[in-house]
Amino acid sequence: MSKIFKIFILLLMTLAILPVAFAQNPFLDMIQDLSSIGIFDIFIFILFFITFYAILAKSKVLGDNVGLNGTIALIAAFLISIYSTFTSFSLVEPLSRFFTQLSVVLLLFIAAFIFASFFYPDLPKMLSEYIKGPIILYILIPLAIALLITSRSIWVLWAGFKVTPGSSTDIIILAVSLIIFVVILLVTVVVGGGGGKQ
Repeated sequence: MSKIFKIFILLLMTLAILPVAFAQNPFLDMIQDLSSIGIFDIFIFILFFITFYAILAKSKVLGDNVGLNGTIALIAAFLISIYSTFTSFSLVEPLSRFFTQLSVVLLLFIAAFIFASFFYPDLPKMLSEYIKGPIILYILIPLAIALLITSRSIWVLWAGFKVTPGSSTDIIILAVSLIIFVVILLVTVVVGGGGGKQ
């Protein structure tokens, strides 16, 4: 065991000395090489394929047919992957920022939960009493919107519009209408869901 530990320490020291010796970061070079061959675009394709397939398999909107669910998920993932080609807007950077910021927020929540559990031994029960019904939505929806805005993922919504002379007003109207529609839909779902439980 101690021999493995010594080898591990030696490897860590080598990795720490190499960037200083060569005045560069080998990890950064590896990331740049992977980015130049487009490996991150493949990751986006895989991410959306798995997401769509899981949603279709869990909701059973199209039934239990695995082949049909896989085909629809494959087509949707391909359409999202070629979005970058048509709009010249890469999904890699905003999604990378989004998942990084989401991970930091989750780590902060976990750290706060662990810290609070020192003072409140029965913290899960106390939280389940206070957080009921749509309160969790009032917390998660603004948090999700803030993450979308700060990670610049919100720009994906209108990156596909080609602005031509005279059409900027139409795009603004369309974007505002879409935002109003989503807000009305969310309010309707929240109010309708709360009214149904009472």
